[in-house]
Amino acid sequence: MGRPKISVIGAGNVGSNTALFLFLKDLGDIQLYDINGDLAAGKALDIMHLASIWGTNSKVTGSGEIKDTADSDLVVITAGKRRTADMSRDDLLLQNAEIITSLVDTIQQESPRSYIIMVTNPLDVMTHLALEISNFSSSRVMGMSGVLDAGRLAFFIREKQNVAMENILTTVLGGHGDSMVPLSSSTFIGGRPLDEVMDSSSIEEVVERTRRAGGEIIKLMGMSSMYAPAAAVWKMAQAILRDEKLILPCSVYLQGQYKLSDVFLSVPVLLGQKGVEEIIELPLDNGDLKALHSSAEEVKELTRKLNIN
Repeated sequence: MGRPKISVIGAGNVGSNTALFLFLKDLGDIQLYDINGDLAAGKALDIMHLASIWGTNSKVTGSGEIKDTADSDLVVITAGKRRTADMSRDDLLLQNAEIITSLVDTIQQESPRSYIIMVTNPLDVMTHLALEISNFSSSRVMGMSGVLDAGRLAFFIREKQNVAMENILTTVLGGHGDSMVPLSSSTFIGGRPLDEVMDSSSIEEVVERTRRAGGEIIKLMGMSSMYAPAAAVWKMAQAILRDEKLILPCSVYLQGQYKLSDVFLSVPVLLGQKGVEEIIELPLDNGDLKALHSSAEEVKELTRKLNIN
């Protein structure tokens, strides 16, 4: 088998940093596409100047021709309208749906054996749209959100507890937005449940900050986060391309799990060479299950606006 081909659609901050992470990890050859071809070509060339310095044989090319993404093994979609400080993720719905529809139509024609990792917001709905308009199986279409949200929760816990990151295990379920469900009951510090280490007010503080993390960054920078989302994509891509059988929280299509159907939400899944190889059902108490169902209803409300299901 030759080197995997990974296409990153969108050469903005998230897309270009995704290409950089994939390049630094030598996961394959990367095609960076953007409607602004010069931007994609310039960023690809800038990354390639790292090759001898970093010591990697990956190649990054950039163009404004979508046909250059043909025969990809994995496609990462970051393209779309940007979220501004006065916008919610949901405000982007109709604008980005049109963009995703056009892109996915091309992907299924030019790269029929690929996997899709969605980053474009509102993420869960755009991932559902990608599945709806393609002929791909649900195991090959997934969203990035859970890895990012769990990483944010872990960092905020670390700030409170001052322990090494590898000692913190977190899980975040639900939609990628204010209705996400950071699971304190499935969060551990050095093997100890979170509520044995932190008091309830501190737990609520880190949970709420996790929900607001995206907006906090926008207020500080005037733009969305870029490094952590790119790293989250790398982790998912590596799990698939190297068949790592890694359990990560990703936005996937639920068909009865957690008593939910016909909705994309972040839940723990096993990622390997077949994509989403297993959806893992955690035992949830009534409060967490109710919160997850509430999050699902918010996502479904948006999918209905796009006439999905």
